Amino acid sequence: MAGPFYVDTVDGADGNAGTSEGAGNAWQTLQKAADTAVAGEIVYIKASANYTLTATCDFDTNSGTVSQEITFIGYTSTIADNGKITVTKTGSVADLFDIDQDYTVMKNMIFTGSDDDGVFCDSGSTRNVFENCLFHTNNGSGFYDNSGYSILINCEAYGNTGAASADAGIALFQVSKAINCYSHDNTKAGFRVGGSYCQIIGCIAEANSLYGILVDAPRGLSITNSIIDANTSAGIRFNVDSDCSMVYNNLITNHDTGGESGILIDSGEYGTSSHIDWNAFYENDTDIDGSMSKGPNTITLSADPYTNRAGHDFTLNSTAGGGTACKNNAHLIGILSAPIGSSYLDTSALQAQTIATDYPSEDDVRDGVDYDSANYTGNMTLPSIDDVQESVQFGTSGTEYTGVFGVPAENEVGNGVGYGANDTEFTGSANLEGSGPVPDCSGIIQLEKIGGGAMKVQWNRVAASGTLETYNIYARPGSATNLFTNDYLIKKVDESLDSSIIIQEADNDTLFDGTQAIYVGIRGENNGLEDSNTLSLNITPEGTGRTFLKIPEEFWSIR
Repeated sequence: MAGPFYVDTVDGADGNAGTSEGAGNAWQTLQKAADTAVAGEIVYIKASANYTLTATCDFDTNSGTVSQEITFIGYTSTIADNGKITVTKTGSVADLFDIDQDYTVMKNMIFTGSDDDGVFCDSGSTRNVFENCLFHTNNGSGFYDNSGYSILINCEAYGNTGAASADAGIALFQVSKAINCYSHDNTKAGFRVGGSYCQIIGCIAEANSLYGILVDAPRGLSITNSIIDANTSAGIRFNVDSDCSMVYNNLITNHDTGGESGILIDSGEYGTSSHIDWNAFYENDTDIDGSMSKGPNTITLSADPYTNRAGHDFTLNSTAGGGTACKNNAHLIGILSAPIGSSYLDTSALQAQTIATDYPSEDDVRDGVDYDSANYTGNMTLPSIDDVQESVQFGTSGTEYTGVFGVPAENEVGNGVGYGANDTEFTGSANLEGSGPVPDCSGIIQLEKIGGGAMKVQWNRVAASGTLETYNIYARPGSATNLFTNDYLIKKVDESLDSSIIIQEADNDTLFDGTQAIYVGIRGENNGLEDSNTLSLNITPEGTGRTFLKIPEEFWSIR
């Protein structure tokens, strides 16, 4: 591991060693730094002038690791002064930065003027961090994550004019986080969530021309401790069914210029095990438009809660029914009363704060899978395919597998008997008797070869219960697999008349070919419902040596 390295667009040259500041030492271009730095190395980039690109700066050569990231830090005059460099372009440049590597950290940077996204995290990258960065006036999204596991801390996005439905000031993908970020005055959404298990924590989504937060994520979203204010169409819009999500401890305010909602839930699109509660609402035409309630711990404010909303100071005031009502709430006090806003984003002390992260427990991470590669290995055991109902998809977005467990129909479960976990699936309607497999059918007691092309099948008669209508006789040469299907049904015998039959070649011309064993079974039938007690005997009749085999237990019919 070498470095640190230095970049200076005015005094540097890419032929230099890059190991110290100033002329004759520093590199000149960001691309040189992107191509050279490896895991564990730090690159300091001086804001001596704008870094004006003529092509996208590609970060696709080297990746960091979980313990040794590649870090790029902007500064103005002295290292660690938190001054920002400006990255822009001349001519046609789609994305300013294209990140296609892992474990990269970007600090103290401004991205502006791109033809598409300020920063684009490609699908081949993961676990990249952006801290104290500004994304503004780009023609797509300010920041667009197409990879997942990205983290944005103390970042701001405004004036980004992307017209695509997926564009936003800050667009997140799966398992990504925005912490203490401010996204405002963008053409589409302030934040867009396009993948599962994302978190928006302590953020502000204000005055965006469409939504404060657009949710296109299927599950596991968390929006907490945030302010969503005065967005044109809705504060938060759920555009897909988002299971296991929560919207807690937020201020959702001032969506009131003509039918806007604090939270807009498209028809049925807020999923199971999801919750909206502990939020404060003020001046929305409708607080929640859709299928979810506000929760029993909701606060409805009667006054503006902010110190100076027009000046973008969203600290809580001391007005009764406004900020005071929030401060007096055990869940909101101390959460939204901190100084949040543009001044907060530029406060060095707060930029350096340690962000507390709630990790999932080991029981919530799949068995044998490392969480964040450093924290722990999970021990959650997934069900097998046989334990998941037939045709039901298991896993996030149904990606794990489709189950094969067959659920019985109501007419296959005894009348009045509850089926399923805690008897919640349905109550059976089958007209059956007894406590075991009913009606009782004691099974075959004898198979007898008659001549070269027939056999006699004899069975015990069921006890006279008045419920058994017929005996169904099945026979198949060579195998007992799927024996009890219509393909191998030989005869239906009236229960009241017979306890034996003769099966002849005319009944099934494939049985008596003289080369294969014949598997024979019997089932009693009542009103179209067959019992589940089937037996046959293993005998060797005289003659050709053809064998009639007892059906193994695994081929019995269990209904």
